[in-house]
Amino acid sequence: MPLHINCSIIQGSGVGPTLYIIMESDLKTLSSHNLFCNHADDTNLLVPGNSAVGINEEFINIKNWASATKMIISLSKTKEIVFR
Repeated sequence: MPLHINCSIIQGSGVGPTLYIIMESDLKTLSSHNLFCNHADDTNLLVPGNSAVGINEEFINIKNWASATKMIISLSKTKEIVFR
């Protein structure tokens, strides 16, 4: 008996990155000093040292967005790099 899939994209599909970009278009940073850089299904967050909103607050914002849009953040693939 076939079952309906109501929220998923097959990994490696050609349409997956495009759908992710559309889905992610409403994700915004909390501060105009912070910046998202997107490529296919990867998202990078840049937070300069002089930003009034730090990386912890921005990550909470991302987690809230992911929860509201039923997206899953792969914490094992999430990295923080600090440049000084």
